[in-house]
Amino acid sequence: MRPYRRNSTRLARVGNGDPSKRKAYVWADLVIKSISALALVLLGIAGWFLQSTTQKEHERLETRERESRVFLPAFRALTELEFATDDAAVILRRADRFEAANAINLTSRLNAVALSAYVAGRDMAIPIELPGIQEGVGSAKSVRVKVGVRAAGLMLADLLKILSIAHTIEQRPARPGYPNPGFRDVRFVETVRSKATHRTEVGAFAMLTKRDDGQVWAPINAESLGAWRAWNGAEPGSYWLLGFALPGVAESVHQQSIAAAAELVRQHPELGEKFVAIRNEVISQHAKDSEIPVRAHDNSQGARPG
Repeated sequence: MRPYRRNSTRLARVGNGDPSKRKAYVWADLVIKSISALALVLLGIAGWFLQSTTQKEHERLETRERESRVFLPAFRALTELEFATDDAAVILRRADRFEAANAINLTSRLNAVALSAYVAGRDMAIPIELPGIQEGVGSAKSVRVKVGVRAAGLMLADLLKILSIAHTIEQRPARPGYPNPGFRDVRFVETVRSKATHRTEVGAFAMLTKRDDGQVWAPINAESLGAWRAWNGAEPGSYWLLGFALPGVAESVHQQSIAAAAELVRQHPELGEKFVAIRNEVISQHAKDSEIPVRAHDNSQGARPG
């Protein structure tokens, strides 16, 4: 029994001397391993969260860029409208260059670009200064209205169209005994009476009234009617004053299209490079196609067509 007691004592002494067998060491080792395991778990969670956040941000940027692309056609249309209205202002300020063919070509061009000037399905409403065309006191004062760029462009196109019709009529040789009475006023209306069918036509029309009360009318864009009413209400405008004011109308729509394009750039700076590329392309194409300078500093007074 005594040798066994000595061996047991020796083993007890060895066990008591091994630090790895102590409770403090075991607990410390357990805590360290637990912390390491927890750190690995947290690191995995952080990595997953970072990856998820990065992916969501990437998807958000892709979605925003995809949604922003709808503004590129509108920016092109606004830039083209800028140059079309500038050309119209130049032609209208030079009475010797106002011809029916020029007016018809400009009308078609303005219609095409104005119809495309929709920004994300809406017409950008920008305040615009339009010259007064009412007879009487204060007729020379400008009128500040807030109308859509598209509606203003379409109204300008329709005014050019109706004035080109009037110009053509005025250039016709008068029949003996039937002198050309000339035109008194112009207005945009919803109904006209057709002499051919003896029926009332409903829609949107530009109507010219002659000095002998005869009338000439032509269909126009419905949006032009709204722009006209914001400008003149239900009142007719003087045909004579309109001839002088039309270059100013073209210039006002020109400035309005510039303001609308600038607002589009301000709202979507992420498309800045694409906007610049589009504008440079339109400028280059305009320089090739147009015989009229981009900006003509013509100080001559506008004149009534014809």
